[in-house]
Amino acid sequence: MSASSTPPTAASASAATPPVDAAEVAAIPDAAEVAEAPPAVDAAVTVASSDRARRPSPSPRPAPSPKPVPPERPPPTTGPRPICDEVECVLTNYERECCKRYRKPPQPGELPERLDKAAILAGVGKVKGKVKVCGQKFPAQGTVQVRFTVNGAGHVTSAESVASPDPALGECVASVVKTATFAKSRDGGSVKFPFVF
Repeated sequence: MSASSTPPTAASASAATPPVDAAEVAAIPDAAEVAEAPPAVDAAVTVASSDRARRPSPSPRPAPSPKPVPPERPPPTTGPRPICDEVECVLTNYERECCKRYRKPPQPGELPERLDKAAILAGVGKVKGKVKVCGQKFPAQGTVQVRFTVNGAGHVTSAESVASPDPALGECVASVVKTATFAKSRDGGSVKFPFVF
């Protein structure tokens, strides 16, 4: 037998390979683990087993906290606005009851800008008796709506019935409203007024 054909002995094997560290032996996976582990994708990223044993494992990162969900807003209301401030009152021409405190009274000798609710009710109140006579002449039941325009001097310049249960009753009421007089104002106003029979 020649020297090349003799099997290597333990002494000759240890001389040819470097000594094995105990940590490296512990880090070597057994055959079952190797079969289940996925193959390494990049060999340059693989860490030597001796380095793995010396480095502490990184602490796990906390899961990102979920973003807070904003509270749902209530749906907008379609009814009258509950706010009663000066801006709201100016935009609604001081028609709401709560707006009286913001309305500036006209200075002595100064005319109001336009007819307000009180001036309209007072002017219509002057002809209410004649309107009742129309209801006696034409005994229809329902509401007559009359649209009329008042000039700055307080006189009605036009009046027409826009809704009536009886056209003759509507014409009678419109002709009576033409005779009404209202308080003076700078601009007068245009009104749609209901008369209930």
